[in-house]
Amino acid sequence: MPPDGGRVLVYGYDAMSVRAKRRVGFMTPMDRGVYWRLTAMDNLVFFGTLYGLSLGEARERAKELLEELGLGGRANDWVATYSTGMMRRLEIARVLMHDPDVLLLDEPTSGIDIDAKHSILNFIRGS
Repeated sequence: MPPDGGRVLVYGYDAMSVRAKRRVGFMTPMDRGVYWRLTAMDNLVFFGTLYGLSLGEARERAKELLEELGLGGRANDWVATYSTGMMRRLEIARVLMHDPDVLLLDEPTSGIDIDAKHSILNFIRGS
């Protein structure tokens, strides 16, 4: 939604511009930010190409993120078969596909168990 007043800049670019949007990764709680009837790999490649990555770059980045987030062994499984914790990790991978400068993560661990929360938060801190 365009603002009705004021101005927001992201690295000097108007927040509504494509240049600004490409620098931001965004995730909301219980965001259904991935397609359940696709595999994790297909989801990440799709979103990577939306951010301007080539197919090869998107596949490579997706593979890297899935491994880092502990989903490499399930990369070719339908997302509909994922647990809530796995879904959160996949959504974080989606947010990171284009290597954004700014992350806006609203409750990225909502709805998951304590061990998965620690794993996700440690990953985010290390990114």
